[in-house]
Amino acid sequence: MTDPVDLEFDAEGRLFVVEMRGYSERREEALGRIKLLIDEDGDGLFDKATIYAENLKWPTSACCYDGGVFVAASPDLLYFKDTDGDGVAEVKKTVFTGFGPAGGRLNMQALLNSLQWGPDNRIWGTTGRLGGQVRRPGQPASEALDLRGADFSFDPVSLDLRPENGTAQFGMSFDSEGRRYLCSNSNHLQWVAWERSWLDDNPYHRMPSPVVNVAVGGGAAPVFRSSPDEPWRIVRTRWRVSGVVKGIVEGGGRVSGYFTSASGVTLYVGDAFPDSYRDTAFIGDVGSNLVHHKVIHRRNGAIQPLAERIAGEFDKRTEFLRSEDNWFRPVNFANGPDGCLYVCDMYREVIEHPWSLPAGIKRHLDLNSGNDRGRIWRIVPAGHSRPPHSRRPDNGWWRRLHRRLAYEKGSPAEPLLPQGSAGGANLEDRWALAFALHEMNTPEVMTKAWRT
Repeated sequence: MTDPVDLEFDAEGRLFVVEMRGYSERREEALGRIKLLIDEDGDGLFDKATIYAENLKWPTSACCYDGGVFVAASPDLLYFKDTDGDGVAEVKKTVFTGFGPAGGRLNMQALLNSLQWGPDNRIWGTTGRLGGQVRRPGQPASEALDLRGADFSFDPVSLDLRPENGTAQFGMSFDSEGRRYLCSNSNHLQWVAWERSWLDDNPYHRMPSPVVNVAVGGGAAPVFRSSPDEPWRIVRTRWRVSGVVKGIVEGGGRVSGYFTSASGVTLYVGDAFPDSYRDTAFIGDVGSNLVHHKVIHRRNGAIQPLAERIAGEFDKRTEFLRSEDNWFRPVNFANGPDGCLYVCDMYREVIEHPWSLPAGIKRHLDLNSGNDRGRIWRIVPAGHSRPPHSRRPDNGWWRRLHRRLAYEKGSPAEPLLPQGSAGGANLEDRWALAFALHEMNTPEVMTKAWRT
């Protein structure tokens, strides 16, 4: 496995792995690829691997549909499909193009990413803050959809594309009830309070920001790494504090101990871990070599959630998972059909954005060190035995698969969150959302939440 940044299981339990081998300055070499892993004997270990698709420039995500996969590889969103069963895609289509700044440099840490099947039977993704003027191939540029400052969703059949609230840097996830969460490098957990489709257009009122920081302790909350601070990071911090080089002085001038590189927020919807883990958030801090865990709850019936560490974890100054190995880079996560949590470990010596490295430091670092490595971890609770590959109602991965397959067959399930709801379909929830918006200084706005 080399430079894994995203994972996607298909209906047969096969695993598609997105390998971003061109990170961080080798985009034009088109080293990226999609690898297909197959467990042939059902023992939970993958026995066979094929290169499903290759020659990709900085691919970041994959989402299964109709026997193939949609793949995010800025500026394009592609579709691949294997039609003869050899594990290699013969079909390659460009579905949309134009993600990212027109004529500008692409930021490899802010690309189109996080494709996934949404609660409304559409495929969702985030633009990674770079937006774009997005259109179908052959469609006039004048008809492109402006996605600056927006995420997106599209219907995989009609290819209807629409802007959505956001946006995230690298990481977007739905919980089991369809609520959406985002993360960016110094803001590790954000909640999308409302979606555009929930509201009537009102030219006389501006809505509050839909993206709300929900982490107790703030976006750049404390983290407790066990790996040593890299010498180059210590020097760069000193240079920034003293003004020798330009750059944001984070953490009051501390070298580490707070979120600086949050990545891959994923809401756990599996059934292998105890029920208390359901809809909790996992976020990687790739710069600190750790996986952070947050419990999300609503106090006294409040609409806005709060996210906190597990009780006692802060006092113990520890994390859900951390390593003393500076090369451990947990960039992303996935829920598996077995109910376990999977971790994409890019395993690189240097993960830092090259634009943020002063020339005096960069010339001493090898940004390609580790580009022939990578790991996938499966986190299994103690005493867990691997269940058969079969449908289980308590497993969110299976519920999501059922919804997708029903849509592919032309008999779609009802949207998980009906328009106008705040986590449920009943009138009480819709009124709760309306009053929550009122409290957010929007007393005149008329929303679909008010409707019965």
